[in-house]
Amino acid sequence: MFEQFNRRGLDLQPTSAILPADVDTRRQQARKIQARLGRRLTRIGTSLARHSSVFDWSRYLGWQTQQLVKLSYAASSSADLVVVIDSDVVVTRHADLTGLTVAGNEGNEVTPGQVIPCFERNTRRDKMGGKTAKWVATAEEIFPAQATALQSDGEELAGCYFDTPFILSPSAVRAMCQAIEERFGKPWWQAILDLPPRRWSEFALYKRFLGTAYGPGQIDWKSPDTVGYIFDLSDKTRLNNEFLELQNNQRCGFITIHSQANGRYPWPASEYKDNILGCLQTRACSGGG
Repeated sequence: MFEQFNRRGLDLQPTSAILPADVDTRRQQARKIQARLGRRLTRIGTSLARHSSVFDWSRYLGWQTQQLVKLSYAASSSADLVVVIDSDVVVTRHADLTGLTVAGNEGNEVTPGQVIPCFERNTRRDKMGGKTAKWVATAEEIFPAQATALQSDGEELAGCYFDTPFILSPSAVRAMCQAIEERFGKPWWQAILDLPPRRWSEFALYKRFLGTAYGPGQIDWKSPDTVGYIFDLSDKTRLNNEFLELQNNQRCGFITIHSQANGRYPWPASEYKDNILGCLQTRACSGGG
């Protein structure tokens, strides 16, 4: 499908080459079931999976296996760092590597050394709700060791950044997977997929592991302040204006475009991709006058 983009310096790999073989086999089987049932019944099956093993096939679809792809790729990587960027993120010309280095290493090679960089944004724990609160709670159940609790004006804070770009340390991901296998006595991916659907996040698990397995001085928690967001795509003129504003903001290295938010909104990617491509091709976006 993407072979036309395969060129020197770019290594495109299919999902089947990254996921563990057992996971990919079950993913292919689940896709066939999904094709027969349709989107609505598949979503119902995903919700019922936490109550009945009959619907376990739904655990191998969509965002659940997408999260495993990120962890699997990082775990098998020989690089010092892996930067995850989802397909709804546009990298602007202002993005650079200095935001991905550890403190004191700006401008030099991207290597964690003894310090692991990780993006994080904190909010008051009592203000966190919905799916993010469930992700954090699940991560704390998996890694119950006491982490250093952040405080602000006497209120406990919790991490709330689960977007991309996201920095992963392959060595830390491997250590996390090993810790999960030792605790549950099964492959790490099986232990994660056995968790209730929609109540876990690969990034929440990873950040919690960093906070419990490493000392405070070993993690460089970095604010993702170079990420801009566009949430409402219903008006194309407003979309163009917001995108151009972010694209030309020298402090914005990444633009996240929240499209249909899991089908709740009526704007699929096909409705706005031409507008975005048009913005990218303008002189304003390419650095001209």
